[in-house]
Amino acid sequence: MPVSYLGARAAYRLWVGFQFFSLAALLYLLIGADRSLTTATRVSLASLGALCNPVYTNLYYTQVQVPILLGMVIVQRLLARRADAGAGLLLAFLAHMKLYPLAIAGYLVIRGRWRAIAWLGVGTIAGVVLAGLAAGWPLVVKFPSHLGIISNDLSQLSISGHVVDL
Repeated sequence: MPVSYLGARAAYRLWVGFQFFSLAALLYLLIGADRSLTTATRVSLASLGALCNPVYTNLYYTQVQVPILLGMVIVQRLLARRADAGAGLLLAFLAHMKLYPLAIAGYLVIRGRWRAIAWLGVGTIAGVVLAGLAAGWPLVVKFPSHLGIISNDLSQLSISGHVVDL
């Protein structure tokens, strides 16, 4: 919502800049921080990752998958450090952009990471409350009944992103 106060060009440039930052941070976390690889190998892998067609398509259409993937990598790192609160809250935030990060909740159940699941629930409820305050409660209440109307593809759904579309 704060970006909506900017002009269209400024908001677009801010979003594209955020996407490039997300891609650079993602490549660093996945490849650059691995000191077992030579510098040439890390540069080659990062170049291939940045130049592959799905990444280009994501950036061209200004989609949200690269920032979500960065968030999921950060969630994995937080879980490895036993920072369940941060992992659960970040996962809830990602689920408000798209629903597919919630698949990690299945992993959390299997591994018995109940604190992370509890924080995921807290973050999800907080996000729904914020969406209700921002868009109005009638739209939030209608959201579950409109899931089939909005899209048949669950990977395209988000809680907060489509509340306004109803």
